Amino acid sequence: MSVRTEKIASTIQQEISPLIIKHFNEHKFGLITVKKVIVLDDLSLAKIYINSMKHENSLIKELEKKSWKIAKEIGGKQRIAFKKIPKLEFCKYENDINNLLDSI
Repeated sequence: MSVRTEKIASTIQQEISPLIIKHFNEHKFGLITVKKVIVLDDLSLAKIYINSMKHENSLIKELEKKSWKIAKEIGGKQRIAFKKIPKLEFCKYENDINNLLDSI
């Protein structure tokens, strides 16, 4: 990733976290964390890696359904001046610790 796309990814990560909290019930999904955002160099796609305590697959499906609305809200922020808002793709965050805990 270039410096530009890293800055955009960081900005999306900062802006998307409160939006997810706003749109999704913490009681249903537990603590929801945006772990990482990767933006393609041509700004066509932003992969957002999510971690939650409960019903992670269900959360990803719900996020995909509302991705256009979340992208619109990010683009509507006055302090963000993106010419093009990337398409948001939500993914389950996988790491070795989660895999170890699931295997126990």
